[in-house]
Amino acid sequence: MRKLFVPLMLWAISLAGLLSQPAPAQAQAPTRISSFAPNGTMVWTNAQGDRVYRIQTTTKPGQSWTNLGSDVQGTGTVMQVTVPMTNALAFFRIADMGTCCTNNGGTNFSSAVSLGAYCADGLANQVSVSGCGNAWYRVRANECNTSLGPGNDLKVNVTLTVPAGMDYDLYLYNSSGTQTYGSFQGVNTPEAISFTVADPAFTTSNESFDFGIEVRRYSGLNCAAWTLTATLGGP
Repeated sequence: MRKLFVPLMLWAISLAGLLSQPAPAQAQAPTRISSFAPNGTMVWTNAQGDRVYRIQTTTKPGQSWTNLGSDVQGTGTVMQVTVPMTNALAFFRIADMGTCCTNNGGTNFSSAVSLGAYCADGLANQVSVSGCGNAWYRVRANECNTSLGPGNDLKVNVTLTVPAGMDYDLYLYNSSGTQTYGSFQGVNTPEAISFTVADPAFTTSNESFDFGIEVRRYSGLNCAAWTLTATLGGP
């Protein structure tokens, strides 16, 4: 994950009271410390749900910053944390460390990442991948049984399990990039798509094909991972 080091607000506090000096506005909807009590309770807003933040402190502007606690995932709502206090004057800031939603998929159909090629007309072959956020993949469904008899249809089943509070949608595309199937369930509900490509009996034609998979976030703010599973073949 590439870290984006963006100080968004500075606060200086001492036992005598609370002093604050906002930094210049940076980017759209910046994260802002809305209050900071003398007991160390810090409240801030505009914390995006798919980003990670780090609370830091220093004794003088221009000196190195020290991390306070572990990285914090944004919630998309007002956030609150208590930081340790000392007798010395100190400055605090919230650093935006970048997005926490990552995966190894592509960003569109043309950049879809291959998950491999599998026989789709025999026993089940399965491949799974996990990630967070939008992603694109492609799979090759092979006709491996060249028998002239019936019963060699190519079967595909694609499922997507989603983290709590999230609504992801699942799309399948043909080799030309045209959407062929979609699954659009609600929050906390897995997505699933199944289809069969018939293998004509008593012919030697090859029904192998490629298909694309798109995972698309519809709503929700959660950096937990989804799991995408493609099963080719089966009973």
